[in-house]
Amino acid sequence: MPATGALVGRVALLACKCFLACDLCLGSDLAQLASLDGAPGDEGRVIHLIRERVGGRQHVSSNGSLVAVFGHGSPRTLLVAGVDEPGYVVSGIHDEGYLRVHALAEAPFGPGLATHFVGQPVRVSTRSGTLLPGVVAAPSVHFGSATGFRRGASSAEIFVDIGARSKREVDVAEVAILDRLTLEKEASALGADWLAAPWISSRSGAAILASLARRFKNETPTGTVSLAFVAQQYPHNAGLSRVLQSVTADRAVVIFPNGSETSAIAQVSGSNSDFVREISDLARQIDIRLRRDPIKAIPFGPFGDSRPWKAGLQLAAISPAVRNRSTPAEAVSLGELERLASLLAALVGLQRMGPDQRPESALPHRSPRPGTNPAGERTLEGLVRILVAAPGVSGSEDLVRDLIQRLLPRPVQSAVRVDDAGNLIVRLGSNAT
Repeated sequence: MPATGALVGRVALLACKCFLACDLCLGSDLAQLASLDGAPGDEGRVIHLIRERVGGRQHVSSNGSLVAVFGHGSPRTLLVAGVDEPGYVVSGIHDEGYLRVHALAEAPFGPGLATHFVGQPVRVSTRSGTLLPGVVAAPSVHFGSATGFRRGASSAEIFVDIGARSKREVDVAEVAILDRLTLEKEASALGADWLAAPWISSRSGAAILASLARRFKNETPTGTVSLAFVAQQYPHNAGLSRVLQSVTADRAVVIFPNGSETSAIAQVSGSNSDFVREISDLARQIDIRLRRDPIKAIPFGPFGDSRPWKAGLQLAAISPAVRNRSTPAEAVSLGELERLASLLAALVGLQRMGPDQRPESALPHRSPRPGTNPAGERTLEGLVRILVAAPGVSGSEDLVRDLIQRLLPRPVQSAVRVDDAGNLIVRLGSNAT
């Protein structure tokens, strides 16, 4: 089975080729981050990529959170973003080789989280460091109960097929209880500015902080700035709790996922509103729209400290704009994320960049899918991937038809015709007419 390092490298390489011409910009960071697996407690791949990007004086905590420190002196500013995503943990192995799972992060998704996994391709992250493909079983559409199952699915009803036919084969595949499971994913462009991937808002804050760290290589912030990329934001902010207790700061901004289609700022329950007002005023001065939300309560779990931050800490919560929130179809605006990065840069004393200084933020350019080689010869797997990815609902099959025509060998393309119903017909042989 492939090693973790090789798989991570392959994912990062594909993301680099498929997304954004610039190697080091916010959009490129986010495309790569959004393609990596990182269920709560299994964020190592994401943290590894971030460590290579951000620089600074780094420290990784016992729960896997990364803190990178820049500058010296006061004020001491802490900027926080999560890196994990909703997922499941393997809770049982069926005699016939199916995996049973338990949700790691139902909040804020509710019991409906399982609905997003039914019938979907997934990846299992094993403790030996491998990533195994699988699929969540779905009831046949020919049975009347299928619709009800999809609406009311729960983790107790999920069966994951990894191709094993017995418990022994699961053991040979090195899958064990407590291994993590996430959706298979890849970032995709929507329109002129939006980037979509399953729960991409869970990584958008990390991309903002990585963009800020890149500026610290050439500019010195005012005071000390600690960038915290925290693990286990789902379901009860365990990583955030640890960072708030261990990092010395005068003020902190926590970037939370799952906002609305407008970026917002909120006062955190238990803190005063002065810092929120300061950031809001700064946003207006540099022409950045930031909606003011009601006071936000941060959940720290039934056994956590309800207020883990130290007395006197000024605290604010920012939620970047997101469409289709709390679903695998989330989309975020790269332009909006760059504006929030500019706001945080101004907060820590960096100069505002002019239009000619800003990194390119153009959306991803598609390149051939896996399974194709540079010479254009495609494997069967590659052809299936290409065709499955092409949209073609009944009555609007133009894109699929055009794609098939381009995939045909050159000598055959002259024998292609499209009839009045839109069917693509290829006649072969010496007597073809």
